[in-house]
Amino acid sequence: FLFLSLVPLFLVCVLPGLFVLQNKPGQFLANYGFVASGALFFVYSFSFAAGLLHFSKMCLVLCFLLTELRDLISYWVGKISAKLEKGNPQNNFWKGLNYKIAPQVSPHKSWGVGLISTVILIILAISCRPLLQSESQVQISQWFMIFWAILIGLFGLLGDLVFSLMKREFGLKDSGTFLPGQTGMIDRIDSLVLTIPVTYFYFQWMFGGF
Repeated sequence: FLFLSLVPLFLVCVLPGLFVLQNKPGQFLANYGFVASGALFFVYSFSFAAGLLHFSKMCLVLCFLLTELRDLISYWVGKISAKLEKGNPQNNFWKGLNYKIAPQVSPHKSWGVGLISTVILIILAISCRPLLQSESQVQISQWFMIFWAILIGLFGLLGDLVFSLMKREFGLKDSGTFLPGQTGMIDRIDSLVLTIPVTYFYFQWMFGGF
């Protein structure tokens, strides 16, 4: 995993020197932050996928699958709950369910939807346990899958919000139109930026030595 060490080394020791050689003072911190954040999110974070493959291929496959399912579940649960709240504007339950996390960052993300999505994700993760167990050299418990689903639910949501914050910084609603009807490619992988390294460290902490 030498590559995981080389990325921070490049950002600390090489990248600042490249900006110096440009001989263009001004906006250094903004430009450095832009390049460094891109390298950390899209190069460093996704590098942990190799560590998950070291444990088993199914580990990485399920990390991708559960993360994408979380996004999909959140989308539909959010639409349904918003529609129900609109039809029952005086109902405190629907108001509480749709209480926004950070409305200036992402006006549609709510605590209730995040919680419901995570509960559904827990059920799906438990059902996937036999798939992971079949390729693993260690015993995978039901509680392990539950905590893993909670981590993916939490950090998947956080990754979504972080990239929403970045898009607001650039004045964008979506990151592109590469996928028709599904906005941009980054919108499909933003949660993975956090769930992949979190999954790696969770497996490393629980089992170690892989």
